[in-house]
Amino acid sequence: MTTLLPTPQSEEEVKNLVASIEARYAEKKHPFGHQYALERLRTRIAATLTDILGEDPLLASDVTLAAVPAQHIGDFAIQVPHLMKDMKRYRGEILPQLKERLQAQTDLTFSVLELVGPFLNFSLAKHQLIAMALEEIESLGSQYGLGSSQREKRVIIEYSSPNMGKSLHVGHLGTTLVGQGLANLFEAAGAIVFRVSHLGDWGTPCGMLQVGYSLYANEPEIQSLAGRPSKFYSAIYSKFNEAQKENPELREQAKEAFARLEQGEEAALAFWKKVRAESAVELDRIYEGLSIHFDTYLGEAFYEPYLRNTIDELLQSDVATPDGPAVVVNLEDAGLKSVLLQKSDGATTYFARDVVALYKRKELFDYDLAAYIVGSEQTLHFRQLFELAKRMRYLGKASCVHVPIGLITQKGSKISSRAGGALGAEELQEAIFERAKSQVDESVPELTEEERATIAHQLTNGALFYNQLLTAPGKSTDFNLDNILDMRGKSGAYLQYACVRGRGILRKVGNPEIPLGEIQEELLNALDESALQMVKDSLLLPDVIVQCCEQKSPHPLAHYLHTIGQSINHFYQRIRIKELKSPEKDLYLHVLEKTVITLENGLRIMNIEVPDRM
Repeated sequence: MTTLLPTPQSEEEVKNLVASIEARYAEKKHPFGHQYALERLRTRIAATLTDILGEDPLLASDVTLAAVPAQHIGDFAIQVPHLMKDMKRYRGEILPQLKERLQAQTDLTFSVLELVGPFLNFSLAKHQLIAMALEEIESLGSQYGLGSSQREKRVIIEYSSPNMGKSLHVGHLGTTLVGQGLANLFEAAGAIVFRVSHLGDWGTPCGMLQVGYSLYANEPEIQSLAGRPSKFYSAIYSKFNEAQKENPELREQAKEAFARLEQGEEAALAFWKKVRAESAVELDRIYEGLSIHFDTYLGEAFYEPYLRNTIDELLQSDVATPDGPAVVVNLEDAGLKSVLLQKSDGATTYFARDVVALYKRKELFDYDLAAYIVGSEQTLHFRQLFELAKRMRYLGKASCVHVPIGLITQKGSKISSRAGGALGAEELQEAIFERAKSQVDESVPELTEEERATIAHQLTNGALFYNQLLTAPGKSTDFNLDNILDMRGKSGAYLQYACVRGRGILRKVGNPEIPLGEIQEELLNALDESALQMVKDSLLLPDVIVQCCEQKSPHPLAHYLHTIGQSINHFYQRIRIKELKSPEKDLYLHVLEKTVITLENGLRIMNIEVPDRM
């Protein structure tokens, strides 16, 4: 894990960091250029349609292949959205000709090929479908699903972004977990990903901490927290906050203290560096426990030296206007509220620092996409920010997106600590861990204490990541402790157990004796429907990863993996592999192994580790 602690003059450090990430990308082993089974089908369909239409060539991306719901005709549905503008021709001429051409292709055998409304539904013969899917998974193994849809695109993802000297609370969990999942997804799709935590390390709160430290640090109750910097400084900050309500003079002292920091006063700067470094070390520890790494904690302070020039440029371009000593950007013509860059006392705003961060990141990281994983309450802020960036032409061909995170709740209510304040992220983790440890102690008592604690930790992280990543952007996430570890419900534990059980069967029964390529077509065509469903599900992982990147959200992957988990568990209920004989046993071992690989690969992208035992 690389922690960068930039000073206001550290551009060179950032450039070196970017170069190291680019070098890591160049050296990585990734199946670039591999065309997955469904992509090959889309390519063939696009070529066939081009031949039918005699017009500009269609691309594979013009063709959609959607899984057909159960009880409907076929396994997949072909649709070409941009040809549907002329629906009469599309349904009356194009789809019938496509059906005729596909039926005539000798190397594909369709068991179903039917026109269903605006779709052409199809099923491949079982032996072709099974061979197509399983051979691909066998070939790629742990890399199955990794693709090239985002190849060489430069994506910066800002997530977590806590404040210096404050505890990470549950409100940060959503952005932290979703950001990590989204970063993993873009990396899986072939992008160069920059993982950034925009640390809140500048502004009047820095002065509040310094004044509060001088007043309260030696009080016994606060001093007892000195071993945990975030709790120690949070307690100081909270006490200062309460005290300033009764004594407004304290607020003025905090402003003066921050002014000394801005001026580079030695004592103020030393205190700031101390708090920042201690905060980074503690954040590293928390993130390490979640198996999260950042490339940099590039905080607000880094952008401070560029603020004045930026505000001057905005004034000169007439995007911003003076309002007395204040500076305002009027966005009402875009249906947005006006926003302050500089207050009447001359102090710059958080919005101004975000403006600088947006364009300096473009300059330093040269990104194609910047994704801000931030609470939904900041939606207006980002609409204003992106509108200003458009007016200033900061982005060129790049784009920015806000991925909104909803509230974190427990049984539908806001989560609070026993004291009534925001619950610490670690407190929630500990509560989940205690539940998980109790389950593990009961299920595998023969393991050592250390082994059981490791499994409980894996289940805790699985519960956190899966429950959050299941949630669509902007929606609330409920951390109901009764549900998130339920091995029979829609949970990380349910999927982890599906993998553990599968690996257990493979260990007990042994590896297939007959290679996949030598299993007879007749046997493939006789495969049980529960096993066939696992094969169909496994085919979709590469497409789901592409879909997540397009939607800028991990939630399609989370729902898809639950579907695989359901299929595996249905298979466990129907098939007893150990009771089968070769070569049938070998076929079912191949199907189970490849499906477990698919599920494990998807969970890994969601930052979820599968235990050896449960």
